[in-house]
Amino acid sequence: MKELAEWGLIAGGEKNDFKLDYKASQELLAVLLKNAIIKIVPEAYHMELDKKLENYERREMLTGETAAMIVLDILGIPSEPNKALDALLGQGVLPAQLTGRLKKEDPVTMDVIYGLAVETVNKMGR
Repeated sequence: MKELAEWGLIAGGEKNDFKLDYKASQELLAVLLKNAIIKIVPEAYHMELDKKLENYERREMLTGETAAMIVLDILGIPSEPNKALDALLGQGVLPAQLTGRLKKEDPVTMDVIYGLAVETVNKMGR
């Protein structure tokens, strides 16, 4: 989260409230990823990636399965329908401490979104 704040991608406002327990939408993760990629690893950003992210910009509840699908899609890692979370967990693409908090049909909170964004973008930069 500190990395996102340093890049000016998130702000907690006057009360320094980052709404860590807020249930996120697909749109929040997609937009955060897009902005983080542009600022942190601009060389990884291209129009195909923009289109991929745009497809996820929906104001629908973000579940663990959908979050995993977005991350894998952005990283170019294929997965079978309804098996993205299994693939993400099984491949160890991101730290288990973070991905272990994702549950297939459960809502994802902002604290996890921030971690997913940082880890995904860092993975792209390697």
